[in-house]
Amino acid sequence: MKVRIGILGTAIILSMANSWSQSRPWEALKNVEGTYYVEYNGKDYLVNSSMAIVKLKNGVSQSTIPLNILRITRLGFMYVAVPSGSELIEFLDSLQNSNDFEVVECNVYAEFCSGFLPNA
Repeated sequence: MKVRIGILGTAIILSMANSWSQSRPWEALKNVEGTYYVEYNGKDYLVNSSMAIVKLKNGVSQSTIPLNILRITRLGFMYVAVPSGSELIEFLDSLQNSNDFEVVECNVYAEFCSGFLPNA
């Protein structure tokens, strides 16, 4: 069963980022005919190229980059829209280069509870 995961997806992405040795983990994204994927444990997961997940650094109240905030979690993670006409990787790089953010990540569609079927 494929579902879009919010906070759990964020946790998966953050754990994936910890396993990547790069300072910009999105450099490991695969671009297949304009669609981005990330590989984790031998499986490819679809990346939502219309949004990013960010968290401001402590002491920073607002980004120097104008953001279209879609939602904010209780933990302070913000789901922000990638501006129309912008490439995902370029947008992530601009966020990272601003030094306003503790976390800059892409949003991934993850597989949840594979093989598990709830009682009907």
